[in-house]
Amino acid sequence: MNKFQLKSYNNFQFYPAQTDSKQLMIVLHGRGDSADGLNWLSSQFKFKNMNYLYLNAPDPWPIPFGAPGYSWYDMAPNQGPGVKRSYIILKEIVDELQTLGFHAKDTFVLGFSQGCLMSLELVLRSNYTFQGLIGISGFVWQEQDLKSAITDDALKTPILITHGYQDEVLDYEHTKQQVDVLQSTHKNIEFRSYSKGHTIVQKELEQIYHWITIQSIKK
Repeated sequence: MNKFQLKSYNNFQFYPAQTDSKQLMIVLHGRGDSADGLNWLSSQFKFKNMNYLYLNAPDPWPIPFGAPGYSWYDMAPNQGPGVKRSYIILKEIVDELQTLGFHAKDTFVLGFSQGCLMSLELVLRSNYTFQGLIGISGFVWQEQDLKSAITDDALKTPILITHGYQDEVLDYEHTKQQVDVLQSTHKNIEFRSYSKGHTIVQKELEQIYHWITIQSIKK
């Protein structure tokens, strides 16, 4: 980590690239987790030209006898206010990143569970085209509303969504149906299924790595 700073938000971890690069991956964790829970991704992927920005969600969500956890929004049925608030926070961060030379066209957004939902909110409502979005084991908040909000710039962002058949937290069929709604408008959304629960498995990681590599080559 280095002295990277943001004026718009201060609860994060930043891992600089090994080369002089402005390519960036923004990583959003799930409920009760934190930047610490996903910062192993940088060593797993081993992209030498990738900077990593691991954001902690704004709301404390303590786990008994565990490390400090955070949440992007409240439990059902009260998700709405938190989703909207966290979207504004993320939008402001992305706007500031542009001024620091980390442009959306060189930025991947990766989110797990709650982070997947917030990644979709951020990217699909954005007036920026991102290099790519990876959503893992999540769901969509009010998919019909989000579908109608998809911008022309967002239509150019490639998206990969993954989910497990045995997900015990977020039902596979429900998420698949929601993604189908988004795919009816956004033709560059790919949905991949795995034999897994609410977690990340090695085969999935390998395919995500390959997908990111392909998007980087396409640029």
